[in-house]
Amino acid sequence: MQLTVLGCNAAYPGPGGACSGYLVQEGKTNLLVDCGTGVLSNLQKAIALEQVNNIVISHFHADHFFDLIPYRYALMHQVYRDVHPVLYLPPGGKKALLKTVSAFDRSPDFFSKYFHIEEYAPKAGVRVGKLDIEFAAVKHYIPAYAMAISGKKRLAYSADSGLCGELADIAKGADLFLGEAAR
Repeated sequence: MQLTVLGCNAAYPGPGGACSGYLVQEGKTNLLVDCGTGVLSNLQKAIALEQVNNIVISHFHADHFFDLIPYRYALMHQVYRDVHPVLYLPPGGKKALLKTVSAFDRSPDFFSKYFHIEEYAPKAGVRVGKLDIEFAAVKHYIPAYAMAISGKKRLAYSADSGLCGELADIAKGADLFLGEAAR
């Protein structure tokens, strides 16, 4: 398993930085975890967009998902006509995405025309290629989900979370704990 940090700035990207976004790779599985402001640019430095198989979003704060909008515009180009990554969203995510773009586009397929969208059931988890993703609802002021991504290794990701038992549980047995922290 390989982890590439694409961005780790909180709330807004610093000079030359990006908000939350992480590329997890194992074999032919290329998973983008969160897609905050500035992440799309850094993602393309690491891997071609057509190689991203899956995207998973931890919660709906802008610094964790806003670059899905320019990502969608990129996928509109002819060169990506056959590229439709699976986009895993938290419960209620389809509605939240459409509400976000409703100020400039009200089409119900704004995202689903370019991404295969699934809302994950946190208790069930998700399998993407060779990786299994477990979720845990964590302490945050909006619904947010920490993740454990398991393949040959186990990566635990806090997303935005305060200290809580659920975060400790998902981090158990991890080879690497990726904990976000604001300054």
